Amino acid sequence: MNAGPYAKLIGEFAQNWRAQAPELAVTVLDQEVEFDENHPLRSELVSLCSGRSASLPFVAKGSVVVWCTIAPDYELLRQAVSSLHAWVLPSFGGEGPEDGFVQSSIAKSGLAASIIAISPDGYYRWRCPRSELLRICEKLQLRGSLEAVRPPRSRPPRPSLYELRARFAAALLVGDRDGAESIIGQLDFLQLETAVNTQFMRIRMWHHFREFERIREHPDLPHLLVQPLPPRVRHWLEEALDEKISHPAPTKAAEPTEATPPGWPGWFACVKKGEKSAAEVFLQERIRGVDSALAPSLVDALIAGVEEIYLDDALRSRERNLILQGIAELLEEFVREPNFPRASLGDFYLALLRLWCSLHAGISVGQEHGHVLLELANAVLQLNRDPEAVRGLLEEWWRARPTPSQLSYALDAIELLDRELPKTEATANLWLGAVDVILRSPDALAPSDRALWRNAGLRLGFTEADVSKYLPPEEGAAEAVDPLSVANLSHIAIVCLREEQAIQAAKIIQERTGAKVTVVTSQSAGAETALAKQADVVLFVWMASTHAVFRAFDRFDKKRFCYVQGTGFSSIVRTLERWINF
Repeated sequence: MNAGPYAKLIGEFAQNWRAQAPELAVTVLDQEVEFDENHPLRSELVSLCSGRSASLPFVAKGSVVVWCTIAPDYELLRQAVSSLHAWVLPSFGGEGPEDGFVQSSIAKSGLAASIIAISPDGYYRWRCPRSELLRICEKLQLRGSLEAVRPPRSRPPRPSLYELRARFAAALLVGDRDGAESIIGQLDFLQLETAVNTQFMRIRMWHHFREFERIREHPDLPHLLVQPLPPRVRHWLEEALDEKISHPAPTKAAEPTEATPPGWPGWFACVKKGEKSAAEVFLQERIRGVDSALAPSLVDALIAGVEEIYLDDALRSRERNLILQGIAELLEEFVREPNFPRASLGDFYLALLRLWCSLHAGISVGQEHGHVLLELANAVLQLNRDPEAVRGLLEEWWRARPTPSQLSYALDAIELLDRELPKTEATANLWLGAVDVILRSPDALAPSDRALWRNAGLRLGFTEADVSKYLPPEEGAAEAVDPLSVANLSHIAIVCLREEQAIQAAKIIQERTGAKVTVVTSQSAGAETALAKQADVVLFVWMASTHAVFRAFDRFDKKRFCYVQGTGFSSIVRTLERWINF
């Protein structure tokens, strides 16, 4: 098991165990810790290496064992001590005269200093008789086993800074402009991020969606231009202002930091070692862009880095915050690029798909994570990499949280599977599972969405009678007015490189509106984009378009420009409905 920054501390305890308690002995090689499946301290070692609290014993030469309870912050330490009092204390051990909470200022050398290095808010020391050592290990193992099967929360009660940063990057990736702005608002409201960093995030968002006028009119722009700026922020400002910005020298010497890793393989190495500052510096200061020709050795290194995180539960848990942000940035670089999907990166996309599912399935609170999953799945299926694995991951995402809020994901997943893996029983089962949620939550769907679900059932081979049985029309649905039919639209444009999905969406929209629908599938600006700019509204499918086409709409009225986050025809239709209702 990879212990990362905890390997050194475990190694110091291991020396004591080999000498005084051979039944606890473990092997430590660099950052790897090896122990048997039935090791008495297995649950505590796994918990420690996962970045959670743990209790480790130091066996003295006499008849006393001194325990050290460690946690990454004070709140987790307090919870760990409370749990000890429920399971172990005072029945099997207790505090001696010098025991209790040990402050970080007191522990300055030896084993105590090593503990404080990973438990910076202090640790809790207690002891037990040597005869109770294995009994306490059994109690802690039982506690760990029960914790492992405790049902997880459906969602975190309060998002962390890193989770919101990762969601922000994912929102940019899928073209969710409103979602990105909402996340910045959350960071401000919860006061999780500094004012300077949220300002940089807004500039990044405006640059990403080419809202250069917002940057040029920013009231703090004169102040920003005379400050030392991170390279990425300076680049965003330079492009918006169309001029070079000098970089003022810092007023004081920069504090030394860990070396920035060389490229993404170096970032993965830093994550494994627990070198957070170096990994974060790389994310902030890296040069963006993917070479047109990627060396096979680099591709192999990327796959190995992703798979190591996916396979190592302890690493993924311990460095979750850093991984969330880094993988979202990695996706923006390799998915939102002109050559996506590349045939040479098929296995890399599949590895990313597995990792993304393990990181977000069941706990994603927004729609952006599902859109990313579907885009990766679409790429892997197009490149014919393990279709059954892809199908299983799409089903796993739905089963992890089959709720009304995930119905739009389920419909897009059904559309993708039906297009790429037609006539499979699993797709029909997914439709049936989603329809069951609809029946239990009849207010979850608008009448127009209900029509999309009924049509999906018919495409999958269900008869009209079957569809009406599983998804009966709502009372009064015949008298309900279709919002698209009364929108008074005469011309609608769809910008999407996925021609099949765009044409299907155009057909549905034309039937419901009676409007002329222009489909733009070109990769550069020209006659098609010029025609699209004459439309009443432009539906721009963000992940199925090019930067060159996007630039053609720089001066287009943003009130009539809609970002479509998904790439399926249902996503395009739903986006138009939201725009009309808004």
